[in-house]
Amino acid sequence: MHICMINIHGHLKKEGSPIGGHPDTGGQIVYVLNLAYYLGEMGHKVDLFTRAFKDDKFHGFDVKLEKMSSNVNLIRIPCGPSGFVQKEDIWPYISEFTAGIEEYYKKNKSGFDVINTHYADSGMCGVILKARFNKPLIHCGHSLGALKLQNAGITQGNFLSVNKKYSFHTRLFAERTTLNWADSVVVSTEEERYQQYGLNLYEGAIDVEDTKFFIIPPGVNTKVFYPTSGKPTNVDKTAEKTIETIMEDGIDPSRRGLPSILMVGRLDPRRNILGLIEAYASNKHLQEIANLFISSGGLLDPTFIKNWEGMQTNYKTLLKDIRKVIVRNNLQGKIVLTDIFDYDKEFPGVLRYASKNNWVYVNPALHENRGIAVLEAMASGLPVITTATGCTAELVNQGSYGCLVDPTDPRSIADGLLTVLTDETEWDRLSRKGREFANKTYSWTVIAAKIEKLFKEVSARKDTKKPKYLLLPPRYLRKPSDKSEKDLIDDLRTFLFNVAEGRRQASKVARDLADIIIDELNYRKKKPFVFAMAGQTGAGKTTIANKLSRTLNNLGYESVFFKMEDYMVDLPKDLVDKRVKNGPKNSVGANEIDIAALNDHIKALINGETVVSPIINVKANSRKMRTIKGKPLYVIIIEGVYCDRLKNRDLSVYFDIDFSQLRNQRSKKEDVFLYPKGDAIRTLLEDISRIEHDYLINTDIPSTSELKINGKYEILLRTPFKDGAIV
Repeated sequence: MHICMINIHGHLKKEGSPIGGHPDTGGQIVYVLNLAYYLGEMGHKVDLFTRAFKDDKFHGFDVKLEKMSSNVNLIRIPCGPSGFVQKEDIWPYISEFTAGIEEYYKKNKSGFDVINTHYADSGMCGVILKARFNKPLIHCGHSLGALKLQNAGITQGNFLSVNKKYSFHTRLFAERTTLNWADSVVVSTEEERYQQYGLNLYEGAIDVEDTKFFIIPPGVNTKVFYPTSGKPTNVDKTAEKTIETIMEDGIDPSRRGLPSILMVGRLDPRRNILGLIEAYASNKHLQEIANLFISSGGLLDPTFIKNWEGMQTNYKTLLKDIRKVIVRNNLQGKIVLTDIFDYDKEFPGVLRYASKNNWVYVNPALHENRGIAVLEAMASGLPVITTATGCTAELVNQGSYGCLVDPTDPRSIADGLLTVLTDETEWDRLSRKGREFANKTYSWTVIAAKIEKLFKEVSARKDTKKPKYLLLPPRYLRKPSDKSEKDLIDDLRTFLFNVAEGRRQASKVARDLADIIIDELNYRKKKPFVFAMAGQTGAGKTTIANKLSRTLNNLGYESVFFKMEDYMVDLPKDLVDKRVKNGPKNSVGANEIDIAALNDHIKALINGETVVSPIINVKANSRKMRTIKGKPLYVIIIEGVYCDRLKNRDLSVYFDIDFSQLRNQRSKKEDVFLYPKGDAIRTLLEDISRIEHDYLINTDIPSTSELKINGKYEILLRTPFKDGAIV
C-alpha cells in the first residue's frame, strides 16, 4: 500500500525534532513519526509530507527530502514565507502546500492509495486531494478547536483578541469540513469520540454514532522506552550526567537523596505546571519526602527575571505566577525548573534514571488529548499519576495501571502523589503492571497493525467514491483574501453567540434562517433546497440574502443567490424611461421580470445541470452572465417581490417593514433598483406602495412579526431599522 501522510505544521525530522521544546512540536509529532516508521517496517510505502522552513535555532528543516527508512520518505514542501510559521497562521498557505504535494507525485510519476491526515490544517489538504484524486481519507484530529475554544474562556467581549491568538475562525470550519469528508476518523478513546466530537460546533458535520469512527489509542516505541537493564547505554549515561548537573544547581545537598516528582510538558497553561506547583506547595509532607522536577520547553529558572527576555507575553504571565508561588512558599532548593531534554539523546534515559531511583511521573494537564508521554513513562517502569480529564483515564484503564487525579484540585494532585510515594507496594505494583500493560496494549507494533488494518478496510470499500453532497471548505480556505477572512470571523462570532449588536443584526437573522434551512435539509433529504425571500422594497432582502448565502457557504453548505431584478426584461435605464413616459398605471409588474427563465434555471440546477444566468449592474446600466454548476449545490436562494410565482420553492420568507419608514428612507436615498430622477421618485414610490399592498392582499402571509414556520412553510420577518438603515 502506498500512503500519502500529511502533517503540515511543526518540526518533523528523523532525529533532532525539538519534541516539547516548541509549542507546535509535541506528542503529535512523536505519533506521526512513529506511525510512518512502523508502517514502513510493515512493508508499506509512506510519503510523509510536511512544510519546509528555515529555523535559526533548529537546523535541517529546509531539506526537501529525508529518507527515514527504505520505505519512508519525509518530504518537505515550501509554501508561504521561508521561516517557521506557527499552526495558527498557516491557513493561507494550505492551497499552495497541497499543490506542492500534487506536483511531487506528478514529477515522480507515481500515485497513492490512501490519504492519512493529522490535525485540522492537514485535514484541509486531505479534503482537496480527495476531491481531486478520489482516494479514501483517514483523519486523526489529535486535538479539537471546539474543546480549546471551550477552555479559552471566549466571550463576546474578548472574541477578537482570543480568536486572533488561536485562529478559531479557520480551525473550526476546517475541522467541520474535514470530519465531513473523511472516510474514517481515528480517535484515542471513547471519551474523545463522544465528549469531544459530540460538541455542538460539529453538529451537521459529523455524527458521533457514525461508523466512520475507529478507536485506536496512541502507541509507544518500546524499542526506545524500557526499564533499566544490563549495561547502561550512551543515552543513559548522557541523561544521568544531565540530571545530576541540574540537581546540583537547583536542589539543596541535603535533599539530593530524595526521590523526585517528574513532569515533562510544554510551557502552556493547559499543561497545568502552576497547578502542580501549587499542589506541592500546599502539602508539607509531600515537600518532606520528595523534590519537584519540571522539564518544559524554553523554561529556565523563573526566579531570575533575566531569563524572561524574548518570551511571549502569556508565558511571562505564567512564569510570574509560578515565581510568586515558589518565593511565597520558600520552595527554592526543593524544586527544579529546567529546559526540555533532547528527545532522542536524553529523554529515554531520563525516564530510566527516574524509574531506577524510585521517582514518579505526573501529568497534571487540564485536559489530555493523547497522553504519549504517560505511555512512555509506563513503558519505562515509572509509576504515573495522571489527569482524569481526557484520554489518559482510559489509557491507564480507569486507574488500574496509574493513579488518577483531578487537575483542578491541588489537594487531589497532592494526595495522588502521596499515595504512590509513601507506599512501596503500590509503587512496585504500578511500575510492574503499568510496564506490562503498555507493552501488551500500546506497543507501536500493536497500534500500527490496527491502523494498517483500518487502511486496508477503507481502501477496499466499494463506496469510497466521493458523495455528491459534502460540506465544502469556507471560501477563505479555498481562496484567501482579507474580505473572505473578515466574513469568516463575522460568521464565527454569530455561530458562537447567535446575538447581534448594532449593524450585526442582519448576521443574526441570516444565522437564524441558516439554522432553519439546514434543519429542513436534514429532515427532507432534498437537495438543492429552494428558499424564496419576498417582501417590500428596502426591507433588507438583499442584505440578508447575501449574508445568508455567505453563512451557508462558510458552514459548508454550498449555495447560490439569485436576485429577481437580474431577470428584468429591460435594463434599468430603459425601464425608468418607460415608467416616466407611461405613468404609474400598469407600469410595474411581473411582466417586466422574466420569471419563466428564472424558473427554468432553478429547475435545471435542481437536476444538477449547469446554467448561465444574468447579473445586472444598475449603476453601469449593463448586463453580464455567470456560470453556475448544479453539482454539488445545497441551497438556491431567490430574492424578489414576485417569489410567490416561483414553481419549485421549498420555503418562503416575507420581509415586512412599516411603509412610512420606507418612504422616509427613500426620500433620503434614491432607489438603488430604479434610479429615477426628480418628480419620478414620488410616482415610483406610490407605484411600489400599490404593488406591495396588492401583493399582501393576494398572498397568504401570516400576520405576525416573529420569525416562525407555519404549516405552509411561510415566514414573516419584521426587518429592524435604525436611523433609516437596516441594522
